[in-house]
Amino acid sequence: MRTLFQKLETFYIGETNETYERYQFNKRDQELNESIDSYVAVLRNLVKTCNYGTLETNLILDRIVMGIRENSTRKRLLQESGLTLNRCIDIYRANESTAVQLKAIGNEEDINAIKKNPVHGF
Repeated sequence: MRTLFQKLETFYIGETNETYERYQFNKRDQELNESIDSYVAVLRNLVKTCNYGTLETNLILDRIVMGIRENSTRKRLLQESGLTLNRCIDIYRANESTAVQLKAIGNEEDINAIKKNPVHGF
């Protein structure tokens, strides 16, 4: 039996096109410069209207593995036996942090190289 709230929602908002909602969820890939936390938040929001029931968590996990931009991270996730959504997010966060740290190290090395080999005459 539908609750009064559900009836009012259907009346004012209209019926949800489940097929379209699932399409939107399943085509959603990580965008350029989108963090894993932002990507997961979007997926969690999109999956709400898909009516997947108890499969939601597994489908979010699958969507992350398929939709992330970093192939090296995808490879790491695919190697993980018994991967859970929380473990997936932890691995991706660690890779994001490592990438930022490596970029910072690279910049420091470039600066040190410039200091050691200054260009004369400028």
